[in-house]
Amino acid sequence: MNRERLVTTLNLLLTLAALTSLTVATRTEFILPPFIATAGTKFADPQWKYNRTAAVIEGYLICSAIAVVTVLLGGVGLLAASVAVMVSWLIMILLSVEHPPALLAAFLGVLNGAHPFFIIHPVLSGIIVEEVLLYVLTRWLK
Repeated sequence: MNRERLVTTLNLLLTLAALTSLTVATRTEFILPPFIATAGTKFADPQWKYNRTAAVIEGYLICSAIAVVTVLLGGVGLLAASVAVMVSWLIMILLSVEHPPALLAAFLGVLNGAHPFFIIHPVLSGIIVEEVLLYVLTRWLK
């Protein structure tokens, strides 16, 4: 197994284990699908780069904020979730911080009736766990 695949596999397994543990410990549902998608797709090139990590974090924050605003404005259901995804994608494109797995945060956030704390926990705390694990793994395996 080459190094990139090893880092990707370890990151995916550790991210899943860490976020599942946090879900159980905090009794707060983590939106695992987007984080697992990030852990499994972002790291075909596992070189840690600040600008890439910043784009991932910004993408998730944009999408979670759009989900919260959509819910606060009364948006519910599949149509509202789909509109939140499109608005999130347009904003990410305009800001050049595209990270497609983050779109799941907008979609699932609307479907689950996201409240303002959703932006901090599970979204921000989840992506920080995932990014820190990648950073540690790439530095450790050098």
